[in-house]
Amino acid sequence: MRRAELFWKKYSDLLRIESLPYLLAYIAASFILTKAFFSRWELSCIAAIGVFPVFLHKLRRYLSERRQHRTETEFYLMLRQVSMSLSSGATLENAVRETILADRKQYKVIGSELERVCRMLKNNYPAEQAFRVFARRCGNREILAFSEVLSAGIPAGINLAQLIRYLSSAFRLKADTEQEIKRLLNAPRYNNRIITAMPAFCVLLFRQLAPSYLEPLYHGAGRIVMAAVFLLLIIAWWLGDRLSDVRY
Repeated sequence: MRRAELFWKKYSDLLRIESLPYLLAYIAASFILTKAFFSRWELSCIAAIGVFPVFLHKLRRYLSERRQHRTETEFYLMLRQVSMSLSSGATLENAVRETILADRKQYKVIGSELERVCRMLKNNYPAEQAFRVFARRCGNREILAFSEVLSAGIPAGINLAQLIRYLSSAFRLKADTEQEIKRLLNAPRYNNRIITAMPAFCVLLFRQLAPSYLEPLYHGAGRIVMAAVFLLLIIAWWLGDRLSDVRY
């Protein structure tokens, strides 16, 4: 029971609408692939269910990374707009509020958190504390680094407008560099996916063009061969994904 509760707590966020297309795509792809390798419905279901935990782990990680990327993108945009407001003489509280009111639709991910920052600033919380709470709730290291810089800069009397403008430029340069690295690393990742999918495509093609050619593989010892091939494809996909998953 305890393991079931932990599993539900870990993966319950995958029940959001944004994950629904990926779940439907997995169901369709697993149905087609396992049906091609095993032919029988019960074996196809067992194979699809066996791979499902791996898919859940990958999907959870992908959605988390995508959300963090959107959070950072919106945060960089917010910093740029706040720096312009501060340059015109506005306070930090008014600058953040004006940024939200100017175009709330641009901040789909962090909009509610920015409103929380505004309320904390209005209630005389220090700016560094408000942004530190913001960073912890979002789980983003860039926002946490920003709050630490505020903690060191504000007591020293630093020019807040210049500081935020500099940080905005630095974060933007970092994001552009990471995007370029990601673009270069995507090529081997896509190559691995194409190479891994080719055997399954060939099996489907032969089943359509010459069904009798593969018929012995769906009876007797042939099922063991197909199960071994399917397992090797999963291992090859996993190894290729690990090798192309360069952390930076």
